[in-house]
Amino acid sequence: MINTIIKAIFRSRMNLSRIEKYIEKMPAADSVSGMGENCTDKVKIAAVQREIKPVKSVESYIDIIDRFIAEARRQGCRLVVFPEYNFFDLFGFIPGFLFLNHYLNKKAKADRNKKFKADKKDENGRKRLISHDDEANNQNGFDASLLTPVFKAVASSIEDGLCRIFSLLAEKYGIYVYTGSFLVCRAQKLYNVGFLYAPDGRLVGSQTKIHLTDFEEQLGLSRGHSLDVYHLDIGRIAIPICMDATYFETFFAAVEQGAELVVLPIANMEEYSLPRAIRGIWGRVQESYVYGIKAS
Repeated sequence: MINTIIKAIFRSRMNLSRIEKYIEKMPAADSVSGMGENCTDKVKIAAVQREIKPVKSVESYIDIIDRFIAEARRQGCRLVVFPEYNFFDLFGFIPGFLFLNHYLNKKAKADRNKKFKADKKDENGRKRLISHDDEANNQNGFDASLLTPVFKAVASSIEDGLCRIFSLLAEKYGIYVYTGSFLVCRAQKLYNVGFLYAPDGRLVGSQTKIHLTDFEEQLGLSRGHSLDVYHLDIGRIAIPICMDATYFETFFAAVEQGAELVVLPIANMEEYSLPRAIRGIWGRVQESYVYGIKAS
């Protein structure tokens, strides 16, 4: 019953006609010299770093995204890259979400502290080091699989709405736009997918996350099985997602297909960790001799 109500809310809020009318009424993009030049000698790219801010309306979400793309274009960027899970703002549509989100975050912090205190010693009584993987695996006592029906219920409306938003904004500003990733549903299976749009609003392609986190597996997400390289007028680009960069084979596969640039959207919410950073894109670009862009 609850999932049916949430599904109806998202279908109404993400109405395509509503989205199109709002973007159509927005001020036109300012002209920027040199934006139409097909020059691959120097390409400026924008990597978005942003916080999730729950919104009550799709118009508020469009405003957030529009500001980033407008600024990227103003600075002469040919491509703007948004981070992984670039759709969580939309869960502000759900009545009571802000209260629930605050409660879960507070509970997660308390549960982590309690768990870490209990785990200060191993089974032999020796002190043990709490790793970031331990933190990820024991984020809280919440059963992530409870969210799966909710994500499946709203996936179609979110995909249709976001794809329309990013297509129209890419066309409005005349630059390539990578949507960041969001959950899509295919044959009753959830995937973490990002989409790339051309300056004319055309869909260039999409990339599914190949390597899942423990939390994503708990959610019941399915993994992708291939890595694509897109041949654009600004270069050859691959766009794996977050955890995909943990494995050097991902970047080697991209380079083998001719990639010159690897774009990596991530969604790490924990404090900065050098070991975690080393196992990501920072190390991969040095191993594979390819340029890298990370949006978080």
